[in-house]
Amino acid sequence: MDRRDFSKVVGAGALYASVGGRIGDASAASTSAPVTKSQTPGKVDRKHRKEWAKEHFKGFENVLMPSFSLDLKTLDEEGIRLDVRKSIEHGFFSTMVAGVSTTLEENKRFIDIAVDEAKGSQMSVAISASRSGNEAESMKLIQHAEKVGVQHFLLNLPNEGSQEDLYKYGLKYSEATNMGIYLWMATPHNFKRFSPAKIPYETFDKLADLPNIIALKVGDPDAATLFEVFERYNSRMLIGALWLPIMPMAIRLYGMQWSGAWTVEALQSPEKPYATDFFRLMSAGKYDEGMKLYWRYLVPGFGAMMARAGPLMASGGKPWEHLKLNQFATGGNGGRMRPDPKFPNLPPVTAQDIKGFKNLLRTIDIKPDDAPDEAFYVGRTAYAKGVRQKV
Repeated sequence: MDRRDFSKVVGAGALYASVGGRIGDASAASTSAPVTKSQTPGKVDRKHRKEWAKEHFKGFENVLMPSFSLDLKTLDEEGIRLDVRKSIEHGFFSTMVAGVSTTLEENKRFIDIAVDEAKGSQMSVAISASRSGNEAESMKLIQHAEKVGVQHFLLNLPNEGSQEDLYKYGLKYSEATNMGIYLWMATPHNFKRFSPAKIPYETFDKLADLPNIIALKVGDPDAATLFEVFERYNSRMLIGALWLPIMPMAIRLYGMQWSGAWTVEALQSPEKPYATDFFRLMSAGKYDEGMKLYWRYLVPGFGAMMARAGPLMASGGKPWEHLKLNQFATGGNGGRMRPDPKFPNLPPVTAQDIKGFKNLLRTIDIKPDDAPDEAFYVGRTAYAKGVRQKV
């Protein structure tokens, strides 16, 4: 397959936004139509996935969390569709379906809704293979995701076992799909058992050579660890650092072209997409303009997000409702989350939390959405239809 043919394949099946790009009129998408068919995926073979990723992993990928009915018993399809449209408006190249506290069938339905709503835009839908709860369900999930048009997924390697065990685990997933796979390294993976740098060198050395292992998401903030990862692996799998202070140097020196998946909405709004504009400017070599955005807007937003979420994330937990608040405050659906069985003590969002985050947005010149605070607790789309939470 030559470059021209490859581009035709990508054009049919991998619909991504350009870095920091704006996507048409997202408001025109249907908010209530049932899913009748799935996006038809273009065929990209495993052997072409690294080239595919180089072309399309550009900018930020956010996290798409489920929206639920008021009683938390069913998915709220309209709320999910709203969040997909908002992800498009933010200019993200991809949104990752995070099936938090969902059953396998709910997770499949969640993917179907997201793919259907994103269809016709330039944004892709990704998944987390580890959200289903066990390996057998994860395999069923990725088979379903590939069938309906998902192009890549995040794979958590086990936090126990030898480096050979980890390699065999990654190899099994690699051989099971044509989708692109990106790996994830952070404190909960316990990679420090292999090296002081917290890098499983032997595992990554072999996985990086597999044709559809396309990228590595790095949550570690240690500059020396990040240096080693970029130096050793960036030519074989695209490194996406999450730590904002490393991004200017990583983009300038190593050509870092993506970061995800995380709630970038904590730093911007669709009308003022500071983060996506920062990445676009830095990638284009407009460093002075990019760094003005960085210091004025991104640093305060990122600092406030990490002050709330950092301690929980270090242990593997995610304050899901607080991440939903980040999205709600600039037009997303919001809504309560089901308890995460792995982390049952995650703090819920309070009225003070809503007020505090909206005040933060004002300090970086973003006007919070006009919806009343109480709309967060039932979800924006449900609130618009008259649903109210009983006190």
